[in-house]
Amino acid sequence: ELEQWRGAHPQRRFEFAACGDCHGEWDPMRLHQVLRNLLSNATKYGTPDTPIRVTLRGEERQVRLEVSNQGPALDASRLDELCDP
Repeated sequence: ELEQWRGAHPQRRFEFAACGDCHGEWDPMRLHQVLRNLLSNATKYGTPDTPIRVTLRGEERQVRLEVSNQGPALDASRLDELCDP
């Protein structure tokens, strides 16, 4: 998924890092959807001249996927609506 985003957005810089044990049983379609949505938001709302970072961290009882970028912060009053359909 990340390689597709790099190809579709050659003007943007994407960084990827993985650490820890990231093995597990996952729903690949759902993970692609989540990653696609996070990358879309980071690309759309992030500062264009800063990297979009994708980090995968395997911890003792969980694996964490983070997508981060530089850009304006979300309005705190709208955080509750974030996951509304």
